[in-house]
Amino acid sequence: MICPKCGTAWPDTVSSCSNCGTTLAGVVPGGVPGWHLTYETGEQHTSGKAVGSLVCGIVWLCGLLSVVAVILGHLSLSEIRRSAGGLKGRGMAVAGLVLGYLGLMVAIAFIARMHVAGVNTSDAPNSVRAIVVAEHRYQANNAAVGYTCKLADLSSAGLIDAQLAQGQKHGYVFMLQNCMPAVQGVPVQAFQVYALPVSSSTGAGAFCSDQSGVIRFDANEGSVQACFAGSRIE
Repeated sequence: MICPKCGTAWPDTVSSCSNCGTTLAGVVPGGVPGWHLTYETGEQHTSGKAVGSLVCGIVWLCGLLSVVAVILGHLSLSEIRRSAGGLKGRGMAVAGLVLGYLGLMVAIAFIARMHVAGVNTSDAPNSVRAIVVAEHRYQANNAAVGYTCKLADLSSAGLIDAQLAQGQKHGYVFMLQNCMPAVQGVPVQAFQVYALPVSSSTGAGAFCSDQSGVIRFDANEGSVQACFAGSRIE
């Protein structure tokens, strides 16, 4: 074995270094300087990286800290393994790794959900516009009836696609309403189309329009009336 203090080589049976007096009990047999192998001193120190990994893993609401937790966790496990018993904290490092990877999974899922919601929100006005155009074509082809309050009528006339005819498309629900004629017996001359996200994970904000063709947006998704008082987007 090698004396960790002066580097003198001794047989494995020697208990102390005659050169400098260092106790050799616990020295790894065959150990040589530079191998990062340590001798027993009776006291273990906790790896700082393991502590850092656990702390960052606990505070995983921030995606960046989850990355730090994973990196520190791997570094600390490697450091503890090379210390040959000189460092402790493996449990904390493993816990930090688990929490870090969990945080990354949550962050990725959240980003994916927000991406889907953003795409759906961008597409919803196009569907509202498609319904408005279909209503005008339907009225032109059915002068005695006027507008319709049924998406199925627009679909039967080949004016909207089958998915939109079901009243739900790309995370939004579409409704036709307020299509009653001003006077009984005359063609319907007005309609309203209202689009609302199925949930907060499928879209953000309500869209609406009517026979004028103006599309409006309500970020608070309050009501149909609030939507028509909302921001004009086109």
